[in-house]
Amino acid sequence: MNNSNLTGAIAALLDEYKKAIDELINVIKPISQQSLISIIDQDSEDPDSKSIQGILTHVLASCFSYSVYIENHLGLKTVRPERSLLNNVELYIEKLNQAFNYCRNVFE
Repeated sequence: MNNSNLTGAIAALLDEYKKAIDELINVIKPISQQSLISIIDQDSEDPDSKSIQGILTHVLASCFSYSVYIENHLGLKTVRPERSLLNNVELYIEKLNQAFNYCRNVFE
């Protein structure tokens, strides 16, 4: 991340968060649209774990939610973005990067 405005524990945590997001992006880059939307766990009762798409939607919603929880704790009364299933990995990658930038901006 290397942002000179942030130091200490916050900078360290954001560096680790960015590293985790970048590692996730590297894992999902080669996933085809068909693999993304295919049901991989027929028996799951949790819709967020039935497909890679569901898992990524959950992860993405969580990325934004944690930042919104912090903002709300600070009194900003922010509304979480709507959850939506995306149809390709490129959109998830774009949104994951947006979610990280949103989180970083909470602390700047």
